Amino acid sequence: MRDDTHPSLQERLTGPIVLWPILAIGCALALITLSADALYEPSGWLALLLVPAGIYWLGMVGGAMRVFRTPHRSVSGIDRLVTTGPYARVRHPMYTAHVSLATTLAVVFPSTWFVVAMLWIVLVLIVWIRIEEHALVRKFGDAYREYQQRVPMVIPRWFDRESVQQ
Repeated sequence: MRDDTHPSLQERLTGPIVLWPILAIGCALALITLSADALYEPSGWLALLLVPAGIYWLGMVGGAMRVFRTPHRSVSGIDRLVTTGPYARVRHPMYTAHVSLATTLAVVFPSTWFVVAMLWIVLVLIVWIRIEEHALVRKFGDAYREYQQRVPMVIPRWFDRESVQQ
């Protein structure tokens, strides 16, 4: 049996205190070293589609914050597995909002800086989510594995299987 009074290093390192500096340093390096030249013509139509998606996911972040009330500093601070509200649509609604916002900014402002920053954010979050998921499986076991099978990681399904079958 696992000793929950002493969280693993992996569980302690999965919080925003470590994640945000990694994201900020990568974005700052992109800003300092890259030009602001436009890579492509901005797409007004695509922006009109992405901005509402970004607003929707910001609402999802609000929903996630209402569930927890305060952000956790690491997986070790999570005392229960939440699968309702925004967590019923995706396992990581806050990271979905980050990716949505970064993608929207890269489309609306197609400079080298925004595109590289968006790619950096997505890459770091992919690695981060894998680390976090491993820690969550260790903490919640079969309950989290079942949740992984049922709910997508970051990109929501357009239709739930249950609602399509009804």
